[in-house]
Amino acid sequence: ISLESPAKPGSTVWIAIRQVIAPGWHTYWRNPGDAGLATSLSWALPRGVTAGRPLWPAPKVFVNGPVVDFGYEGEATLLVPLTVALAAQNQVMPAQVKVFLLECEQMCIPEQATLTFDLRRSFGTRDIFSRARLAIPRAYGGIARVAVTATTLTLSLTDPIFANAHPDTVRIFPATMNAVSYNTPSSATLDGNTLTWKASRANHPKPFDKFELVLDSPGTGPLAVAAVPAVAAP
Repeated sequence: ISLESPAKPGSTVWIAIRQVIAPGWHTYWRNPGDAGLATSLSWALPRGVTAGRPLWPAPKVFVNGPVVDFGYEGEATLLVPLTVALAAQNQVMPAQVKVFLLECEQMCIPEQATLTFDLRRSFGTRDIFSRARLAIPRAYGGIARVAVTATTLTLSLTDPIFANAHPDTVRIFPATMNAVSYNTPSSATLDGNTLTWKASRANHPKPFDKFELVLDSPGTGPLAVAAVPAVAAP
């Protein structure tokens, strides 16, 4: 765990929680896929300090027969903002976070670590944060549309960055769970600046207000996308 800068009243500081994963093993993304369990964080913070939602690096795909999972191998770092209220006391007491994760190879082992740290002083190195930010998907700035039927989800993304994209190199990681099938082949096509991705619906799809995903390709790098359907998705 690393703290980028000391916590002061009225500031937001960043915590980095780094996983170093044994060769051949993997942990899980915010949407773990067909199996597994997303890494979770439980905070015990001083009064006036609140933890925001973690920023997750772009995941990888792990396939084991019909089971498709999303997660990490080698190394993965979550970035978490901590907001310090203006009225918070200067004498910030020690803080604590409990990290629970599932690490899998042919078998799965639950891991838990309790990390205690002092918010009054930074620790860790700058390169941990710079490397972590490079792996975090940047916000997509184009037009995103999604349409659903009983059997198909169709995502359309329009942006000049797709003009020279190659559809066969585009990887899409659904962050919204239970919206699409992960082990059924999907397809991507390109028409000018519009990239269209079609996927089969999940066997028991759940309603969603917006379809969130990470798109990654050699031409764009990882992008965080959110598309709102014209009507509520069944």
